[in-house]
Amino acid sequence: MHKYSNETKFTTFFHTTTTATTTATTATATTTTTTTTATTTATTT
Repeated sequence: MHKYSNETKFTTFFHTTTTATTTATTATATTTTTTTTATTTATTT
């Protein structure tokens, strides 16, 4: 039972960490895209 509890905690921790990493990566990608779009617009204008 104790072993199961530890595995559950680890799985939850891993899942949370992965989600946070994915969110951060998505945010970075969005920021990069926004910056690129802004630069392109400024250059075109």
